[in-house]
Amino acid sequence: MHAQMPNYLGCMWTSHAAFVADAHGRVNVGMQRPIAGTYELLDSMGLFWSMAPATGAEPRGYASASVAPLHVQFTAEVNGSTVASQRVDRRPMAADVARTEVSDDGLVATLFRPRVSERRPAVITVGGSGGGL
Repeated sequence: MHAQMPNYLGCMWTSHAAFVADAHGRVNVGMQRPIAGTYELLDSMGLFWSMAPATGAEPRGYASASVAPLHVQFTAEVNGSTVASQRVDRRPMAADVARTEVSDDGLVATLFRPRVSERRPAVITVGGSGGGL
């Protein structure tokens, strides 16, 4: 299995894992531990969190202010030949969330809220002295 994803600044990130297929030729990454690859643990999200900049790629930082979906391409190979491929859009926020930029009297923030009128609990995250969001 291979995963690759360009980040918001265009740097390609990749990961991979090898598995032993069952008698029917199936692999379940949530139930099987890889025998080799960029991670070793039984973890259905391993192909995501073990991504690193592709060989020769120049990491250009991270555009953490973006909430656009990241496009992850998964491919499954058997003996070097691609047998399946699927693109997945990874969203950092749900589609039913509104984003509002705030800049008022020295306050700079981003407000995320559900697109519903009923009252909901709030979470406030305050950054350190480094500035920015």
